[in-house]
Amino acid sequence: MPMRAADLYRARRIGGRQSPIQRPAPAVVDLTYGFTDTNSSLGCEADAALADTARLPATARTSGTPPLFTRITYDGATAAIATPSLEKMPALSECGGGSRWASIDARIEPQAREPVLTKTVRLRVLRHEPLGLPHRTRL
Repeated sequence: MPMRAADLYRARRIGGRQSPIQRPAPAVVDLTYGFTDTNSSLGCEADAALADTARLPATARTSGTPPLFTRITYDGATAAIATPSLEKMPALSECGGGSRWASIDARIEPQAREPVLTKTVRLRVLRHEPLGLPHRTRL
């Protein structure tokens, strides 16, 4: 008789409970020049947004919690994986590795040793979910 998924997960120590996060870190998402510089195809006027956002990592740093930064970038190998995203929004290809457009705007630039996550594809977790409802799977 096949093992139920919940029993299998329990036996393999997958899916345990997580303690509440005591000091959540703010995430600064995709504020790269590709989105903050009006000379970019994707860019818009972002001075006010950057000024407001700059307070988040500054506050986190004073509390001892490192902020997290994300950026989107592509190179030859990741562009092949990200084909659906690039077909939908071809201008994203401007955010190639090493380009200015893939660099986080200096007005909120991460400090040394602050984590920067590089994304190569757009995640569509809630694609078939009604807006406002969390995606949950029960075992």
